[in-house]
Amino acid sequence: MPFEIRCPECAAKLRLDDAPPAGTPIECSKCGTLFVPPRAAKAKAAAGAKSARPRDDDEDDAPRKPAADAAKAGIKKPKSIAVDKTANPNNKGKKRKAKKKVTNPVFLLAAIAFGFGGLTVVFFTMIYFLNRAGKVEEMMTYVPADVNWVRGVNVSLMAKYPGYANEVTKFYTLEVKAATDHLAKAAGHDAETFLDYLMIAKLRPAGGGSGTMYVFRSARSMKADVLAAGLGATDAPVNGERGFRFPANAPGILAGATMILPTPRIVAIFAPGPLQGSMASASTVGKGGKGDSFALKLNATGRVIIRGSIWLLMRNTGALANYMELTTKVVDKDFAVICDKSKAAPMFGVWSSPGSGGVRVGVAFECADRPSAAAVVKSLKTGPLGKGDESEAPNQLKAANVQFISTAKVFNEYMQNVEYLQQKECAFAVSTLAGAGAKAIMGSFNSMTMGAGGE
Repeated sequence: MPFEIRCPECAAKLRLDDAPPAGTPIECSKCGTLFVPPRAAKAKAAAGAKSARPRDDDEDDAPRKPAADAAKAGIKKPKSIAVDKTANPNNKGKKRKAKKKVTNPVFLLAAIAFGFGGLTVVFFTMIYFLNRAGKVEEMMTYVPADVNWVRGVNVSLMAKYPGYANEVTKFYTLEVKAATDHLAKAAGHDAETFLDYLMIAKLRPAGGGSGTMYVFRSARSMKADVLAAGLGATDAPVNGERGFRFPANAPGILAGATMILPTPRIVAIFAPGPLQGSMASASTVGKGGKGDSFALKLNATGRVIIRGSIWLLMRNTGALANYMELTTKVVDKDFAVICDKSKAAPMFGVWSSPGSGGVRVGVAFECADRPSAAAVVKSLKTGPLGKGDESEAPNQLKAANVQFISTAKVFNEYMQNVEYLQQKECAFAVSTLAGAGAKAIMGSFNSMTMGAGGE
């Protein structure tokens, strides 16, 4: 029969499955007090137990024995002692301390070493990806450092916008395509999807003449031995790197060209001319990293420009030393700050990128320092092209005969969306146009005459 009693120490209500034998001590499961309850005959039954604390009856109660005496007597405590939580919800019982598990020190050290090793791998993986050059910068590591004119076309991305195919074929000409088709066939690739990215680089020294090279990045890796077997060219190593020399009757730009294979996805082709040998030799320095390559010369302005789908980047050296100054001189009255700062601009260029919302275009140039870049941006925001409304272009700009400015509708859309920004020493302007204006402005920003009077 269930037996209930209250602890004389904390008044917790205790419930046992059966009444304990007379004189048997029990332990309070809440406070741990060991006590001998009154005889079972005098205890109240479970159904009617309401008293707060059992009363001592001198006549009937058995004397209480200390815990030590009970232990010496070998008296066992009854099982199934629980706190009645229904009567007093605050009585949750006394929690006994669990035994602490001792961790094997060998296992602990192994776990620490494993965790540290994992963090090390994550750290160096992050460093690798943060420092790894993008595909454009990787291609630039095979462009000589003294090159001062570079054009880039993201061929695979532009293929997603067939409406702008004419902008691609300006630079991905029939002669260039003939070369990529020949390389694709030799490598066993599909000619239509072979080319991922096209880069054209020129070295235009101050004394006249020029050297031209092409850097192709294929969509898939090429096996050098397979490619070499189908090229129809003779082996011509360059500074220890695998190279080839094409005959005069080779297709397109390969005619009389020298080619090197720096990586399984990149080929560098050097057009015939007085600078062919020196450019090919200088190109091989990129094999071990950026070295003394064009990629090393890339600054904040260059990185802003090469984000475009089609871009042109020029350096203020050689035959292009005064190009930026001469270009801005025609608007020296309306844009005096730009004209002044452009004289010391080491790098400048333009870009365009089509997208679902239209075409985004931009122009940027490197200033001597950050305050100069800030001054340029401020002058643009407060000058004739900073109003953001549909006002007409200033007379000097009209006289420059820029294609998109000559069309009022296109110019107005450009003005409504134009932004003037700064990134370190780079000052640049960007705008987005849609519809017919998009094609007009993209054609203007991808002018064939920019930088050299022809490409």
